[in-house]
Amino acid sequence: MAVHLIKSRVARRLVLSVLLVSFLVTLATTAFQLRNDYVASIEQIESDFQFIGSNTLDSLVESAWVNDGIQVQLQLEGLANLPEMEHLVILVDGQVAWEAGVQTSDEVLSVSFPLLRSYRNQQITLGELKVTAGLEKLYERLWKNAGKILLTNTIEIFLVAGLLLFLFHLRVSQPLNRISAYLGDLDLDREDMPPLETIASSAPDRKDEFDQVGDVINAMTEKLSAAHRELEGKVQERTKRLRESESFLNDTGRVAKVGGWELDVKTKEVHWTRETYRIHELPEGYEPHLEEAINFYHPDEREGLTSALQQAADKGIPFDTELRFITAKNRHLWTRVICEPETVNGKAVKLRGTFQDITERKKMEERATRFGRIVERSLNEVFIFDTKELNFIQVNQGARTNLGYEMEELRNMTPLDIKPEFSSERFEKEIQPLRSGEREVIVFETVHKRKNGTTYDVEVHLQLMRDETPPVFVAIIQDITERKHMHNLIMQTEKMMTVGGLAAGMAHELNNPLGGMLQGIQNIQRRLSPDLEKNRVVAQELGLDLEKICSYLDQREIEKFMQGIRESGERAAEIVQNMLQFARKAESGLRPERLDLLVDRALELAAVDYDLKKKYDFREIEIIRQYDTTLAPVRCIASEIQQVLLNLLRNAAQALYKGEGKTEHPRITVRTYSQKGMACIKVEDNGPGMDEETRNHVFDPFFTTRPVGEGTGLGLSVSYFIVTQEHNGRMSVDSQPGLGAAFMVCLPMTS
Repeated sequence: MAVHLIKSRVARRLVLSVLLVSFLVTLATTAFQLRNDYVASIEQIESDFQFIGSNTLDSLVESAWVNDGIQVQLQLEGLANLPEMEHLVILVDGQVAWEAGVQTSDEVLSVSFPLLRSYRNQQITLGELKVTAGLEKLYERLWKNAGKILLTNTIEIFLVAGLLLFLFHLRVSQPLNRISAYLGDLDLDREDMPPLETIASSAPDRKDEFDQVGDVINAMTEKLSAAHRELEGKVQERTKRLRESESFLNDTGRVAKVGGWELDVKTKEVHWTRETYRIHELPEGYEPHLEEAINFYHPDEREGLTSALQQAADKGIPFDTELRFITAKNRHLWTRVICEPETVNGKAVKLRGTFQDITERKKMEERATRFGRIVERSLNEVFIFDTKELNFIQVNQGARTNLGYEMEELRNMTPLDIKPEFSSERFEKEIQPLRSGEREVIVFETVHKRKNGTTYDVEVHLQLMRDETPPVFVAIIQDITERKHMHNLIMQTEKMMTVGGLAAGMAHELNNPLGGMLQGIQNIQRRLSPDLEKNRVVAQELGLDLEKICSYLDQREIEKFMQGIRESGERAAEIVQNMLQFARKAESGLRPERLDLLVDRALELAAVDYDLKKKYDFREIEIIRQYDTTLAPVRCIASEIQQVLLNLLRNAAQALYKGEGKTEHPRITVRTYSQKGMACIKVEDNGPGMDEETRNHVFDPFFTTRPVGEGTGLGLSVSYFIVTQEHNGRMSVDSQPGLGAAFMVCLPMTS
């Protein structure tokens, strides 16, 4: 019986609970009792202190007054016999006069009483009585009592626990073991299964709860047996129907290309349906093993499939995955494998699922994905937006990159947010032919506004996809900034060619009279000069004082006027020379030259280009050189390209010092690089930049933004023709107000 008592987990738990609760209650009651004893003892000590102060103090004062030392000593020793009193002492003038007992405790309670004697209506202090009570004996007595109480209660607890354990085994464990053994041997297939017998009387009024449980189990057993027999009949009937429908299911699987499979978790046996054999391209008689079945999958898929099957078997986790597959005849397919574990008591016993050939679907998805990927990566902008609120639904990467917006931002925007020149009424009017079905596509040019505020030219091809559910607008946008720029360059070139012919004719017509005028003013100045012997001889013959004539001319500033005429003539001659250069065709003096060396020479010339009349100084400008040293030599006329570069550098310097004050930290950056088969030079400054009107006319002959007398307006136009006509190159400008200006010169590379 002792073994059964120990094995009964419920009994052990009950006994441990009783022991724990009893022990805690014993500790609590013992602590409460000890506390009461302690409080009572302290109160007794305080009562003794009060007794000494009220009943004994007067006799001690009288004995001390008459100096009866024997009587005082006897009284002190008598008081020392009180419980817990350890030491009494009478101090006179701070010195010990009489004492009794010895203080042995470290923890004590003390009290002092003054010894007062009335004499002739005065209170005379004879000394001080100090009484000390020790607490160590009190603590020892309390610990002894605590041990006795705990020992007594512990014995009582173990006796009660043993009795409870015995009664629990007799009244609880035995009936439970009997019920457990009966249920463990229960076999619903036996028709003569005996009922569960209980130990209680058969009288209904004397049955306890275990007897009631036994009656319930017997009734339940009878019902389960009947239900089991009925269920077996239904299973047999359904098995018959299942076999009858197996052929139909196989035909359905063949049409849908969906097979079935089953894996016994314990035996690792694999079963396939007819369609599964067909997809594997194996005969139906083939009996696959699990490892062989997994080996039909692509080598890269086997580890993942094995892990998924293990998770399903161990934890009952289903899966639905798409895997690459290789048939027995080495055909490569895509398959979809679905697994649903069958669990019993939370543990998987079988894995069942479907096996489907999805190769055609994957091909269609791949084609759709590839098309979508191409559209997404296209440099053209593609927008899809709804037909009601016009909100963007999808925007490809090219559009997001050009505009600078993320997709999350664009979903809250419409085409009106990126087309600043369109109002809602104008845009609705523009797309009305699509809504009405009058046109299938509309094409128009506009500008798009980036997130940073800049704009660029675009051509829009807009369609309404009515067959989509719901219908959507699709816009394919092409950035035509470069195209418009090239168009402007072509127009500029044609205009310059026309002006070039006119300039050549004008230059030839002006050259002859201009030459005569310059020659005439030079001769006048020479024949008025007293330095020439011939002038002095003629003046003497005529009786003239040549020195006085010169003084007169000087005082009347006639010499200054003549010098002005001469300078104006020379300036006009320079204009004529530029016009001739403007119209001249390329000569056959092209030679291979390194652009970085040409740029360095031009910078050296610009560095010494300092004149008080000019308001800039290259020595105060930061020059940044960024050369592509891998560029091959370019066939050109070195002096003419240097002339172009010098013009660009001078213009950049003048822009940096334009207006009342110069640009803060003036900087010119010169780069060489290759672009689309051309070797290019870029001269860029951080000056005030140009507006669109100035930018469109910057290469026109005689166009200048400088004050009258400070520029001819031919520098950039001559440079343009040197690059485009004599070197078959390109020259362009890129500038925005406040963002500086950049001039690009591109020349064909040496082949």
